[in-house]
Amino acid sequence: MAPITLTQELQKQIQELNPLQQQKVLDFVRTLSTNQIGSPGSKLIQFAGSLSLEEGKSISEAIHEGCEQVNPNDW
Repeated sequence: MAPITLTQELQKQIQELNPLQQQKVLDFVRTLSTNQIGSPGSKLIQFAGSLSLEEGKSISEAIHEGCEQVNPNDW
């Protein structure tokens, strides 16, 4: 009997998943086959205007103060 191939094993495992899980697998595999990093703007546009100017400034300041700092005593 011939050993099972990787493709056959993937098909077997995917067939055991429910449709929602299969969709998640498909979405994940599609991300692997593209050079896209992050989310396209069309998915992010729904969040436009959800922060006030003050909230945006506060977040920006927190990032500036808390990120990209090196503590030589950390590991």
